[in-house]
Amino acid sequence: MKNTHTITGVIEMVKRLKNSTNGNPRYVVSIRCNKPYNGEDRYFKVEAKTKVDSGFAYELPNLFGKEVVAVVGEHFGSTHIESAKEWGRWGPWHAPVRLKQIMDAHGLTAQKTADLLSVSLSTVQHWRVRPDAAGFNPIPTGMLELLEIKLRI
Repeated sequence: MKNTHTITGVIEMVKRLKNSTNGNPRYVVSIRCNKPYNGEDRYFKVEAKTKVDSGFAYELPNLFGKEVVAVVGEHFGSTHIESAKEWGRWGPWHAPVRLKQIMDAHGLTAQKTADLLSVSLSTVQHWRVRPDAAGFNPIPTGMLELLEIKLRI
């Protein structure tokens, strides 16, 4: 998939498509974004299809009507949804906020944090990006716990 980006909003089913030749479900969904886009005072809606034979399509009915963090992108010339996690459950804001709290409390730089966890500086930088920004990659829970253990929090 090309040109992927992360968006937050309420996901709704637009249409159930014909099953794939292997019998797997397909959907067209819309994600209504309730937050300003790139700091601008405007809101938007994205329509996307599930990819053919995507296991993710089985999870979608449980997410309809809920606020999600979704990854969408271009696949064979049209917009497709790659994944989505429920906003409140995944808590995308929790990990970067908790990481920042720990780093601030212990006076850690991104480089010192990377050294403690044996990861690259760029990995820590991606962990610290806002969930709705390009390049966001949440810190794994285990790494957050490891940092807390190493610092004896």
